[in-house]
Amino acid sequence: MSRVDDTLDKTEIEKYLRALNNRLEKENIIGEVVLFGGAVMCLVFDSREQTKDIDAVYYPKEVINRIIHQMATEYGLRENWFNDSVKGFLSGAPDLQKVKDYGNLIVYSPSAEYVFAMKCYACRILEEKSDIDDIKFLLKHLEVKDYDTALQIIGKYYSMDRISVKTKYVLEQLIGE
Repeated sequence: MSRVDDTLDKTEIEKYLRALNNRLEKENIIGEVVLFGGAVMCLVFDSREQTKDIDAVYYPKEVINRIIHQMATEYGLRENWFNDSVKGFLSGAPDLQKVKDYGNLIVYSPSAEYVFAMKCYACRILEEKSDIDDIKFLLKHLEVKDYDTALQIIGKYYSMDRISVKTKYVLEQLIGE
């Protein structure tokens, strides 16, 4: 079975997390997932309708990798519908909040500040309209009204010499709107 649309909305994200929980329960395993990216924007902040994939770090990795591969086949999802490629953008240990507890699967999210800093650091801003929209939403959500405050938040998690000129330019444009 193949899906027509490769995007996931909030309802589908929750459906697949519950399915993951059910499979972990059958194996008597407790799993933990920390969501990032579009999945957080959909599920936690309810700021957008859909995302291309579920970016996460998770444990136990081998078990969850096996299960999500099985789910991709069963539900007709893209092979990387649930992936940990976000780990390349992590900085230190994010401050986490529990957002869902399905019993055998506990789901966490980083703080809004961490998500904002990470979105800015990843800086696909000019390629991905959703990233600009996410940053705009987070600026408003965090009540950031000036450029220096935005940079201070980013600086809590990332060295400023690693923040691209593109990111700084776009922040100037967004805050100046």
